[in-house]
Amino acid sequence: MKKYLKAYAIFINVLLLCVMAVVDVFYCVYPQLYSCKWIGGVCALLTAVVSFVFLIVKNKNQKFYPIFLLVAMLFVLFADRFYFSSSVWGIVLFCVANIMLFVSFCFVQKFNLTDLIYGAIIAIPAILFVNIAPVLGFANGGIQFVVNLLVIFVCFIIGKTVSNFVDKKDPTNVLNLIGSIFLFISLFSALCYEFSYISHYVLIPYAAFLHISLCLFAFSIITILKKEEFTEEVKTKSKKDVKTKEEEQEKCSFKNSFCKHIKTLLTVLMLSLFCGYSGALTFQNLNVANPKVSAEQFYEITEGKLNVPVIEINTQNKEAPFSKEDYVNASFKISNCKNPDHNFAVSMKANYDDEDSVGIRLRGNSTMYLRKRPFRIKFENKQKLLGLDKNKSWVLLADYLDQSYIRNYTAFAIADEFDNLQFTPTPNHVALILNGNFQGLYLLCEQIDENSGRTAVEEDFDVTTDKEFPFLVEMDAAAYKEGITGIDNFNVEGFKYVEIKYPESDERNLLNGEDVVFDYINEYINAVFKTLKTGESVEVSFRENPVAFSDLVDVNSAIDYYLMYEIMYSVDQNNLKSVYFHKTKDGKLNFGPIWDFDWSLANGWTLPYDQSYIETANNILTARSPIFSILFKDRQFYENVAARFDVVKARILEVAENLKTYKETIDAVAKLDAKCWHGSNGQFEYDMQYDYVRLYLQDRYNYLDKVFDLSFEDFSELI
Repeated sequence: MKKYLKAYAIFINVLLLCVMAVVDVFYCVYPQLYSCKWIGGVCALLTAVVSFVFLIVKNKNQKFYPIFLLVAMLFVLFADRFYFSSSVWGIVLFCVANIMLFVSFCFVQKFNLTDLIYGAIIAIPAILFVNIAPVLGFANGGIQFVVNLLVIFVCFIIGKTVSNFVDKKDPTNVLNLIGSIFLFISLFSALCYEFSYISHYVLIPYAAFLHISLCLFAFSIITILKKEEFTEEVKTKSKKDVKTKEEEQEKCSFKNSFCKHIKTLLTVLMLSLFCGYSGALTFQNLNVANPKVSAEQFYEITEGKLNVPVIEINTQNKEAPFSKEDYVNASFKISNCKNPDHNFAVSMKANYDDEDSVGIRLRGNSTMYLRKRPFRIKFENKQKLLGLDKNKSWVLLADYLDQSYIRNYTAFAIADEFDNLQFTPTPNHVALILNGNFQGLYLLCEQIDENSGRTAVEEDFDVTTDKEFPFLVEMDAAAYKEGITGIDNFNVEGFKYVEIKYPESDERNLLNGEDVVFDYINEYINAVFKTLKTGESVEVSFRENPVAFSDLVDVNSAIDYYLMYEIMYSVDQNNLKSVYFHKTKDGKLNFGPIWDFDWSLANGWTLPYDQSYIETANNILTARSPIFSILFKDRQFYENVAARFDVVKARILEVAENLKTYKETIDAVAKLDAKCWHGSNGQFEYDMQYDYVRLYLQDRYNYLDKVFDLSFEDFSELI
């Protein structure tokens, strides 16, 4: 049986790998065929099992080394499959593969003190570089820790090889050394792509080094097997008479030579398929995930199907916007509007500060570091875009994290009928062409500010006579990064930092050297949250009598604000992210405007819409947030929310129904955007995500309609 074991193993593995290659091709062409993905995974597992059996039976010397090497290759294989569908699990598998490589080296040769010294000498500068290089911008400490471990593993492998070569003149494991380094570079590129702010072009070294390293490991296994067979052959030869052996070799030299070449060819084929079959899948994702589409190509692709306005922006010297502080001088043109009167253009001026000029910069917090970036446009003179009120500042939301492209649009469309929200941005999808290249489908809407037509809180005030002042503020986890604490932002105990959007420090006059406007805003907001937490009235310097929560806050605005975030199932609200409040000089604090819904309605789905997602829709979320979990302890607040939902709920179904036809408006541009920024499966994922939003919205309506018919006691049990 052992005589034919190798032939059987090779035949079975080649068959399995051919099946794997076929299902991968089907998955690339028809990404909705999820079963292909798992069939390929099962084939990979069976291939590994057959290989393990062959290695264990066939090898007697150093058998653990090729086994661990093959295990590492298997983990790399699955890592490559998982990486584009589940980046976290893909990274975990990459890490395990690197650890298995390190263990395989330990089985071959033990590490002595000299080896460790060489490894440490190499590791120290590498670790320093990884931790101080600001360009990497890793998103969290956990990923940074993983990178450090991988650097240490690879550096000690390099140290061992250097030690062998310097002290023993033995270049052992050079192939595996190079393979390990290449695999590490591939993993490092994957980490940078997924968890930092580096360009998507880093996928090129990821794919290239991944498959080069696998080929090197495959060749290493062949070398090990041949070396062990040769060792066994030498032992056999020493026990036989040379003459008899030569006669036997002469008789079957042709047969042995032919069989040897066939076996070698099949072995190389097996290992090459094992290493390289996923390459097609990888590069399928890579070669189309490229946003370089010229304006000419854009118009050619969307000819006859372009149903959204087109904004063309050209910057001075084609300089890309690089920060959220500095505007880049630019020209601006909007065309293809349904109303021809909305088409207009602003030519580029010599300087951004010149009359009638326009500038562009980045905007956002975390989103400004994504590959498709959001922008803020500012005109020197107020402009009326798409029939909206004149203003200087406008935003272009990228919606990169939302592959449906309609979550923000949906939220703003629903909230437009909620009249207790004083201002809601008006969503308009546009195609953006920046410096001659298609940038993607964007959502043009008003910048949240104090001006008329927006929150409309900009008013004249006098610090010498007024006791109360208008303001616009944002509570956010990152608010402490904006400006200087004590001038531009302040903390609310038990909640988050608050940034003052209006009036900014240079708009606030000092009184006897003191910033009374800042002190007022700080005291007002803290009083709001103190009365919220305690349920008791507090004394404040700007009122004669103690004030309760309802004295300071327009509760009706809080109700509409709550309903919007509950309807949209927005997780950001529970994290107190992008929470806006505004107030006129003589009015109460209003919740809103609403903002930031790209991570709502269970964004992140990758499977067909089924019962598991209906179950998530049947869940209370925002009522458990830090603010509303307190408000819902009051029976009257719950009853007011329930009554209000009964009034506005029809708007949810109306928007869900409108989404069925709205897709025709954005479809051509959205599909091109999806292909550019999300790879080969982008268009399919866009179609899927778009339907998810509509279906989820209907299921959300059905659930909330039942929930707000519950008694106060039953509702309280839900939260």
